[in-house]
Amino acid sequence: MTTTTDPVCGKQLETDQAIATIEHDLHTYFFCSDDCRSDFESAPDRYATHSPQPTCAACGGSIDQEDLVCPHCHTPLAAG
Repeated sequence: MTTTTDPVCGKQLETDQAIATIEHDLHTYFFCSDDCRSDFESAPDRYATHSPQPTCAACGGSIDQEDLVCPHCHTPLAAG
């Protein structure tokens, strides 16, 4: 399982337990509630991370450096 942080409230959550997700600027954001998702949608630049996020070369989805396969398209990733 992959742990991430809800960009609105800062809560740590497992990606597979997220209530909602949004793709923004080729990055997947995970949310603990529909309220946090709604807040993000109303002002994405306020909450979006501006640091480069690793992405999958096959689908462009966001990945974590320790991922062995893309969580979006399941393409095997090169070992970092």
